[in-house]
Amino acid sequence: MKVLFIGDIFGEPGRRVLAKAVPRLVAQRQIDIVIGNGENAAGGFGITPELAEELFDLGLAVITTGNHAWDKKEILDYFPREPRLLRPANYPGGVPGHGSVVVESASGEKLGVLQLMGRAYMPTLDCPFQVAKKEMADLKKCCLIVTSGGTGPALRDVTPEATGAVCTKMLPGFGELMRMESLKYVPTAILSRQVAGIRNQTLIVNLPGKPKAIRQCLDAVFPAIPYCIDLIGGPFLECNESVIKAFRPV
Repeated sequence: MKVLFIGDIFGEPGRRVLAKAVPRLVAQRQIDIVIGNGENAAGGFGITPELAEELFDLGLAVITTGNHAWDKKEILDYFPREPRLLRPANYPGGVPGHGSVVVESASGEKLGVLQLMGRAYMPTLDCPFQVAKKEMADLKKCCLIVTSGGTGPALRDVTPEATGAVCTKMLPGFGELMRMESLKYVPTAILSRQVAGIRNQTLIVNLPGKPKAIRQCLDAVFPAIPYCIDLIGGPFLECNESVIKAFRPV
């Protein structure tokens, strides 16, 4: 499955670029699902029901938001009615809307999308790590969750800790192999702290944040992922072998 995630779609210029770029990218890259952040789609301040529908019509399967989601009050009644429009899952109870959703590609493949928001310089929110446990249980039909970024030594880099908090079993081989692969390119790979683990029938894998490093690491570890999912009771994954091959012991 190929997923395209688009960052901040800002106002009318952002929507105009989206209308031109998404069909081309989907066709060229054979994208299966498109996700975009629309919290500033209405002139840089929030999103309206009409603009959400416009973004869905342009090809977005899921729209994420953030702390600007509520800038347009007319969106309040729309959030509960449209599960594909997400707000951060760690907003307090009673806030309209959903923090996660499972969507399906045209070929029938399912993708779970979970949105959380950090608490640094933001309004008081529930702990994103604790909320992730509940939301991931709700997304239990998703066999693979991949994260990107937040794996370095900086104070803000807490992805490995969040992953460990929700996993019942860790798989250190994934991180070891990714660091070995990255060391072929940069000596600073020893600073990377990617981990992988299992929760129920879901495999969670941390990847680095830079696109080139994501490709290098994913190419290294992916051949083992389908067999790992077999072992934890997940669905049988088939790969397009012209892109990447899976390994299963005979």
